Amino acid sequence: MTGTTQYFHVGFILISLANLVVIALLVVVFILAVALRWPETSHFSTLATPTETSEETDDGERVFAEEGS
Repeated sequence: MTGTTQYFHVGFILISLANLVVIALLVVVFILAVALRWPETSHFSTLATPTETSEETDDGERVFAEEGS
């Protein structure tokens, strides 16, 4: 830490190169996280989740369970 710090200066922007590299890496990791997210089978929002669950009986009839039961 005895060396001089190098700065990137454009207009009114003055930032050290070490901080600029960290910010660039954070942006790259964010873009990769968005681009490479796991594929989902259903795209339900957490606010729009179905409230009823259904079960299929032996004869193929669907029975809907009520909330709280």
